[in-house]
Amino acid sequence: PYQQVLFANIVLAELENFSEEEKQATDWKELKGAALFYRAYAYFGLARAFCLPYDRTTAEGELGLVLRTSPDIDSPLPRANLEETFDRILNDLTASRELLADLPAVNTRPSKAAAYAMLSRVYLYQGDFAGSLENAELALGIFSTLIDYNSVDPSPSRPFVGNFGEVIYYSEVFSQLFYFYFSGSAISPDLIDQYGDGDLRKELYYYPRDGFMAYRGQYSYLVNPFGGLAVDELLLNKAEAEARLGEESEALNSLNQLLEKRFIPESFEPLSGLNGEELINTILVERRKELVLRGIRWGDIKRLNVLGADITLKRTINGEEILLPAGDLRFALPIPQKEIGRSGIQQNRYE
Repeated sequence: PYQQVLFANIVLAELENFSEEEKQATDWKELKGAALFYRAYAYFGLARAFCLPYDRTTAEGELGLVLRTSPDIDSPLPRANLEETFDRILNDLTASRELLADLPAVNTRPSKAAAYAMLSRVYLYQGDFAGSLENAELALGIFSTLIDYNSVDPSPSRPFVGNFGEVIYYSEVFSQLFYFYFSGSAISPDLIDQYGDGDLRKELYYYPRDGFMAYRGQYSYLVNPFGGLAVDELLLNKAEAEARLGEESEALNSLNQLLEKRFIPESFEPLSGLNGEELINTILVERRKELVLRGIRWGDIKRLNVLGADITLKRTINGEEILLPAGDLRFALPIPQKEIGRSGIQQNRYE
């Protein structure tokens, strides 16, 4: 991701060498908007991995990222605080949406819809539900196509290749992070059991292997999982934000809009009568079932624990149970030691 930041900074610096007349051209604006989007996209991924969860009451005192905004790689910079880090991400995305076209020529490039969708994702992570809702609605106002899973053929090994109709911005997660195709990898049975009768996601997302269920449902061409922006995530952002802001009937409508396209018609019954914590918990379960291996769950656990969810991760290795409890400092991954040695920046604390 820091290489992505470097490329974006080179482009941003070179664009300033154009004349004022040239800066009015659509191509110039698109290039600057794209560079700002890519930089924000990279910084948000880094922040979710290497920083503690965002809590507005403590963010100014927590370590953030090294924020490089020029192509000069020789200037030593300390880590900014977490508030400054998210200010940079939000400022870049806000500036990019004013420069980009509503939709791109191809969805591997940023757009205004993608900038709004990314703002919705970032604001949700920060616990700013009004900001997340506003930007989800703005994105959906530009692009709201949703795949009807009844139209997807389950017979191919990867059913969604060529079925990317709801993708706003195409991006892949580093394949090194997910070995779900290798022998021995499996999806938790606890998650598989969450899918009810008539839920097409169970068949389209998974296949049986060695007594467990393996994943195959990514919106991508190859084995790398999809980590970009899509309409299903936006509807889930919208539903959660609405529920937390007390707009419960709107939240149910948003959730049902998604679920109607995920169930066999005769099995689908619109959700109704839910409110309060029951509604929020239902939305969060659907979020986990829908956004599998998108690179989103880690950030969701971190932000939900800030809200008091008390999610503890558990793994059993060679008979030993290993825990990562809510609030643990290890939710900020250690910065690679070679980076610490070269730059002298502060390592994350673990005690």
